Amino acid sequence: MALTIDVARIAETWEHGAHAAIEVQVHAVMRDASGATVFDGELMDVTAGDVRVECEAETPPTTTETPEPPTSSSESPEPPTP
Repeated sequence: MALTIDVARIAETWEHGAHAAIEVQVHAVMRDASGATVFDGELMDVTAGDVRVECEAETPPTTTETPEPPTSSSESPEPPTP
């Protein structure tokens, strides 16, 4: 049996996005005891980790307002009662 394994790493970027993946293809040639080919074809064709990202152009920055902490009063708290 003879196996051919091809692995392709895909990494593409463009102005507002990206794509990454790993493609694995396995091809086999199988022969019987007399040497005659009994199979010649693809065993596996898999894409793993296929990730695509699209980003908006000119995304405006976001702001988060943090509320001011309460001001302390001039009165002192009452002590806890036993």
